[in-house]
Amino acid sequence: MNTTAKIFTLISIGLLSACQSPNDKTPPCPEGEKESDAILMSTLWLQTASEAKTAREQAFDLAFLKLQENNKLYTASRQELKQKPAAVVLDLDETVLDNSPYEARVIKNAGKFEMDSWSQWVEEAQANLIPGAENFLQEAVNLGLEIYYISNRSHERLGPTLKNMQAYKLPFADSAHVLLRKEDSDKSGRRAAVDSAHKIILIVGDQMGDFAEAEALEQIAIDSLRQHFVLIPNPMYGSFTRLSESEEAAFDSKLAAWREKLNSKSSQE
Repeated sequence: MNTTAKIFTLISIGLLSACQSPNDKTPPCPEGEKESDAILMSTLWLQTASEAKTAREQAFDLAFLKLQENNKLYTASRQELKQKPAAVVLDLDETVLDNSPYEARVIKNAGKFEMDSWSQWVEEAQANLIPGAENFLQEAVNLGLEIYYISNRSHERLGPTLKNMQAYKLPFADSAHVLLRKEDSDKSGRRAAVDSAHKIILIVGDQMGDFAEAEALEQIAIDSLRQHFVLIPNPMYGSFTRLSESEEAAFDSKLAAWREKLNSKSSQE
């Protein structure tokens, strides 16, 4: 773990101690820090729990087994179906690159996700690798597969993104294989562009949108989803954090109870 990541892990732990177990000498948490409670526990879990490391490594172990199987099936298929080379597609953030130090920075500053602070973090090119990602990528190379990374990082941040990836000597870390967002956050167009010249035999990501957009998922057979997509655990952010007004109203009492429990003096294992 690099120095930046270590610093923000310690910051997270310090905030947890101060805000979850207050005493007579500990002032109550400012309202701003309470707003970031939602990512505090999940960030700590990803940064410090052996279960988090094991879960992600196991996900990549499963991904490699599926990759081997799918590659074998594709290679053995009819000749006309083998005209395109096989490829694997991965998301970047929380799939290959670990941005939990950025989330810890948000907690430290009692803030929330903002594009300016996120862009600053990306420019620093200091993200570590997700456990299991490096080995999986090397195994894909050993199978002779081409690798594409499709991410919703802004295309304007391609330079520091490549710098971060190249620091770990990740395969295919170049502008032809790292496809960032230029306009639309919908990844289907970029996946289609890859699939036009390759046969995508596996996709790895931390959000369902890495495989297909929400409206398309309903049309995909569950067997196809299981065979061609592997999900990497990411409890820090995603569609579940973006509730509509009606959803917020429906869950208001539950969310309030959760906040009260999180900030209470009692602690549980």
